[in-house]
Amino acid sequence: MAARIPTIARTATVLSRNPLGLLALCLVIGEAIAGMFLLRPGALLGVERVLLCSFVVAYPLCVVAAIYRLVSRHHTKLYAPADFRDERCFLEVLRLADPNQTQPLASTHTIAGDDFALIEAAPAANCGPALTPGVYLRGDDAYYVTHGQQVYLIRRPAELHLPREVRALPGGCRLLPRQDWDRELQTLTAATDQLARH
Repeated sequence: MAARIPTIARTATVLSRNPLGLLALCLVIGEAIAGMFLLRPGALLGVERVLLCSFVVAYPLCVVAAIYRLVSRHHTKLYAPADFRDERCFLEVLRLADPNQTQPLASTHTIAGDDFALIEAAPAANCGPALTPGVYLRGDDAYYVTHGQQVYLIRRPAELHLPREVRALPGGCRLLPRQDWDRELQTLTAATDQLARH
């Protein structure tokens, strides 16, 4: 038995690295302790034996219920950062689990200033390059890209119901410098920003 103690200790250390392993470790320890008391002859009598037998039957069911709840409702919390090849993948799983988070946690880089540090999110690897927010022209059509990367058609001579969100910026558009925006474009972009916020 003394030779097995280092092996048991290593197994316990490995199991304690994530929530499922901890539940398994608790199950094994609880059942082993209860089993030791049940196997001792004459240690428990009557009601104590019934209570301990009830524990031996009910405890695994409780652990299985806890595992079911973890797997069905909190599956992103089952793994430790060491379970991933790269910790950035762990951060990406956390980002996907939180729908309120807009920027990918794993793809940021720091821009340092004299008395500040600004975190700027890099575009995801499976996305195209981020568009510069502003007004883009293509012929007589004007498109507006918001800071949230939404694209709106804001001016087209033949169309009345504008601004209207479009899927993407068409090819051949050129960015109009802000100092060249006329009053109508300034009004349209302000209205589009309010529309994009709602």
